Amino acid sequence: MKYLILSIVISLNLFSQDENLDKLPYDDAPPGVEENEYFALGAGYGVAFKFAKIDEINSLISNYNLEEIPTPLVLNGGMMFYSLPFWVGSRVSIWSFSGVSEEKNNDAFASLPSSHIGLGFDYGYVIIKTLALVGGLNISLTSIEFEISSKSEGAIKWGGEEILSKGMSVEHKNYHFSPNIGLEWAITDFLMFRLNGAYNISLLGFGNAREWTINNIEERKDIFQDVSNDGLVVSAGIFIGLFNY
Repeated sequence: MKYLILSIVISLNLFSQDENLDKLPYDDAPPGVEENEYFALGAGYGVAFKFAKIDEINSLISNYNLEEIPTPLVLNGGMMFYSLPFWVGSRVSIWSFSGVSEEKNNDAFASLPSSHIGLGFDYGYVIIKTLALVGGLNISLTSIEFEISSKSEGAIKWGGEEILSKGMSVEHKNYHFSPNIGLEWAITDFLMFRLNGAYNISLLGFGNAREWTINNIEERKDIFQDVSNDGLVVSAGIFIGLFNY
């Protein structure tokens, strides 16, 4: 009889333990599968190739036997970014790029400086470990300048109109927003390579979008209306920091 009572007590104890097993935490993810989250904190150097619209400028300088300024325009600069701790996968960035393209001969000289400075917000998705797809939106202030001078007698002409004797400089500033997408490869936890593509779209109505300033004095809207920073920008860069993905 005592063995029967002992068996019942042991059975009840085992049943109680089985019920408690259901309350234990359990991860049904397949073994060996790890889900990585994007985190990046760093700064580095980059080179950008900007496909700006400058046909109208090239048409003007051809009158002075100058070669066309080639596109894309080549810009150099830097970028810093930081992942937001309260939103996994997101980050903010600040960056600045600039460059100058020049053409000259024995009689004339032309240059085309261009610059971008901006703020970006991106989201990173880890494709595989150390490789992430990063996309987002940039807001930037852009500037494009054009300078030309000639040793020959006579005025610089544009559209049949004399603009200034022997030389002139014009500048156009505008705000742009740029959707972008790229790949980032964390070579190590402290070194990353980035390849990115963006498309600049001007915010018309902001920053005197259609105005050019001549020689830092006169503002005009009737010249170079087809010259624009709008268009594709392809960039690559190398960065140091902390890259955990």
